[in-house]
Amino acid sequence: MSSYEARLTITREGAGLTARLALPGRTAQDALGAFTEPESLRKWWPGELTADLRRGGAYRVHFAPLGQTMTGVVEAYVPDERLVFTWGWAHELELAGRYQVAVSVHDQPDGTVLELQHGPRPGAELTPREGEVEGHLEGWEYFLPRLALAV
Repeated sequence: MSSYEARLTITREGAGLTARLALPGRTAQDALGAFTEPESLRKWWPGELTADLRRGGAYRVHFAPLGQTMTGVVEAYVPDERLVFTWGWAHELELAGRYQVAVSVHDQPDGTVLELQHGPRPGAELTPREGEVEGHLEGWEYFLPRLALAV
């Protein structure tokens, strides 16, 4: 386990979850850039990012090895502070709806803290699909330590 992994906490909150990742020696720009800059994202999440970082702009990540595309919309973006976007698998959007992810970064004396809230899809607050929340939890447990190493 790397020192970064020891600084990751993820809490399940109903049909959503919250993650907190300490990034010693990193800046807020480094941390949020992992979600907004194609080259930075590719280092920890194996996809090709296309993002129009204006409210209502497209947020799209194509995962060529999986043959899948995640599509969504930017809900809010404040450079070096916050990104909120929706997402859903392009092939499932009519069935599942979109989830919301809010990423915020906070400078600390020794680095930055990244907080991520992965909200449920509409309607999932009451009836999440079997394994839905667990799948998101496992995904973030796998990818956030890689983000820490990449930035």
